[in-house]
Amino acid sequence: MRIKSLALAMISLLVSYNLKGEPMSYTTESGIELTPKLTLDYEYNDNIARIEKNHSPAVSVYSAIPSIDIAIERNLYKSLLSYKLDSGISSDESNDFNDHTVRWLNHFEFNHRNRFNVRYQYQRKHENRGEGLTEGQGDTLPDLVYFQTHQLNTKYRFGANGARGNIELGINYFDKRYTNYRENLPFSLTKKAKYNDFRSPSMTAEFYMRMAADTYWLIGTEQKKTTYITPNPNQISRDGLSSTYFTGVSWAISGKTTGVARIGVQDKHFDSVQREDFTGLSWDIGAEWTPQNQTLVSLSTKQAAINPDLYGDYNLQTRVHLTIEHNWNSYLKSDFSTSYLNEDYTGVDREEDSYTLRVGVDYQFRRWLSVSGQWQFIEKESNWAGYSYDQNLWSLAFNLSL
Repeated sequence: MRIKSLALAMISLLVSYNLKGEPMSYTTESGIELTPKLTLDYEYNDNIARIEKNHSPAVSVYSAIPSIDIAIERNLYKSLLSYKLDSGISSDESNDFNDHTVRWLNHFEFNHRNRFNVRYQYQRKHENRGEGLTEGQGDTLPDLVYFQTHQLNTKYRFGANGARGNIELGINYFDKRYTNYRENLPFSLTKKAKYNDFRSPSMTAEFYMRMAADTYWLIGTEQKKTTYITPNPNQISRDGLSSTYFTGVSWAISGKTTGVARIGVQDKHFDSVQREDFTGLSWDIGAEWTPQNQTLVSLSTKQAAINPDLYGDYNLQTRVHLTIEHNWNSYLKSDFSTSYLNEDYTGVDREEDSYTLRVGVDYQFRRWLSVSGQWQFIEKESNWAGYSYDQNLWSLAFNLSL
């Protein structure tokens, strides 16, 4: 009887014309919600190695991306455990990959003034050719570079929603380790992947004071310590402490505009006096505007000094990103995005500008089936020989759920 009911339910799904696009969950007798999903994706990349275009072959990648979400809600506790596998096969057999992501989110609401969030994520992923350790050398390795990360984020918030003041405290940890090419990178006699393993604990503190109904003034700090696990005997230590102090505002105006702006000073100090420190302006600003119910405009910009993967003391990155999403009706959606990235290195004479343009469309055939297509163009200009490139990426994906 149960099998017959399940079969009838599946048939009803197949003939359904409900186009809301929300994946259906299966709920167990104990109240646990299971939401499986599957994406079948095809990508055509005309410069997968991110090198000078006349030297890079075009590659097609076919991938299957199954995932499952497990949700639990008990009174004032919520939990979401998810797993995703991204498995790809490439036409040249040199860009096959298997990526794994496990994510666990927990929300505790002890009372109306005390809330606590814990987020853990584990990833085992490949590094795209021409990025990270293979920047400018994307065609030199026979296999992709792999790494694994552990990331833990905690946040405690004291203060009721709408109260005059709120305090947020966070303790975080990030650990990244490479799993292959640990003892040699073919394009360098002194570079090894293990020299880029690092751990980075950090803490954050923010105070919010209500200025109007949905507008808050904020002040805060972030302290982040970075330690490289295996010292490179041929390189000056990159261990150090980054301290950021900022103020700003968060707002939500008439349901149309929301955003957070943080502007301050970053003091990036290396343990070694042979490295050049950074003290300068830093910001992180993001805003969303809904001019009409079916349109969302997102604009963000950020500036911060980070550790480069291979060369230089620090890399001062300035980013600007714009996204426009529009729902034409209940089953057709389009999105457009463009971004700009400036990278100014200290310790080496290197500066780069990157431009990205992306256009996508999503069509919801059924509640359980959508098809999405995308075109992305990247152009990178560098004063280092061999680091400039342009890339076109076309993709077509089928997204399935219950």
